[in-house]
Amino acid sequence: MAENQDGKVGISYIEINTENVTQDQLDQVENECNEAIRKHIDVITHIYPSAKSEELKLAKTRGLPEDHTGPVRVIEISGMDRNMCCGTHVNNLSQLQMVKLLGTEKSKRKGNCFVNFLVGDRVSQFLSDAYRREKKMTSVLNGGPDDHCTLAEKALHNSKKYQKMTQSLLKELASL
Repeated sequence: MAENQDGKVGISYIEINTENVTQDQLDQVENECNEAIRKHIDVITHIYPSAKSEELKLAKTRGLPEDHTGPVRVIEISGMDRNMCCGTHVNNLSQLQMVKLLGTEKSKRKGNCFVNFLVGDRVSQFLSDAYRREKKMTSVLNGGPDDHCTLAEKALHNSKKYQKMTQSLLKELASL
């Protein structure tokens, strides 16, 4: 499983050159990705003999480190994108099953942010884990998922109130 910058196992991320991404933008990209997956779009792998290959320069790709040696793999998503191969090898987008964009986080690099996402079986596993946590929270808070935030805020408020009361009683007891 992948691990993002905060050690969240199963959640992958990409860093993009923008500070802000709206939820509407995330939803639109997620919908377009899942539509491409449903269309079973082919993924073609091109292998170039080296980073200095003239063919690779014509392929209009980006992101290869200056010191790279050996063959270069470039994937082409038919009619959509052409990019360096980063490790996931599918012949068709349908093999990804689905994409879920979870949200964004600030990057340490100024002007960038991370987009956290799940792909394939990880979406199902994440949903199963979230459902188990929700059931536990329902039991602990003695109320349904729609009330979790309100009940947690109430419990926190009561906890602070009882801490103050305990401190007050301890001071009173000490003075006696």
